[in-house]
Amino acid sequence: DWERGGGGEKGGGGGGGGRGGGGGARPPRRRARVYLEPTDGQLPGLKRLPGLTSWRVYAGGEFYDALDAVPAGAKREKMSRTMFPPPPPGEGGPLGLERCMRVLPHMQDTGGFFIAVLRKEELDEGEEEEEEET
Repeated sequence: DWERGGGGEKGGGGGGGGRGGGGGARPPRRRARVYLEPTDGQLPGLKRLPGLTSWRVYAGGEFYDALDAVPAGAKREKMSRTMFPPPPPGEGGPLGLERCMRVLPHMQDTGGFFIAVLRKEELDEGEEEEEEET
């Protein structure tokens, strides 16, 4: 799902084992929404570009716009849907990647950086997370 991050460990359940494991049951996780905050007003002296909202993926000597465009075979087996841009609005996107910033090495004689500011809002008990049709 493009809009929701990891949400915890796979497999769920139990506690115990591992470093600092205490052995008891874990408290229930609180549900939350995570948003990308706009960065255009932050660090005004920094030379940067906005985050990309579309790109092409290079594989086996060709560029592809979507996983469905990659022919079946070994090339496609090594690719993941998350390598491609998120779907357009109304189809499960957007992430708001234009709110991020890209600092390119040649712009101010630095390394290259991708900067995103995330804001997390915990949902009130009983409040449902908005479901997007995908």
